[in-house]
Amino acid sequence: MLREQWIRNQSLKVTHEALRKCKQYHEQDAQKNCRPLVLKYMKMLESYPLEGYLGYQKNDPSK
Repeated sequence: MLREQWIRNQSLKVTHEALRKCKQYHEQDAQKNCRPLVLKYMKMLESYPLEGYLGYQKNDPSK
């Protein structure tokens, strides 16, 4: 589980960095040109929930 979580975290970081560079490169037209990256990043954020002590257990609403 730990390795899969690390891999997901690294892929999220890579996508975030690509999005940052895209916005920096395109500046004026970033909303139009970087839209696919934004959609991919938002989908990744939704599908990669936090797990482990700092994720689910710390933010558990039942406690």
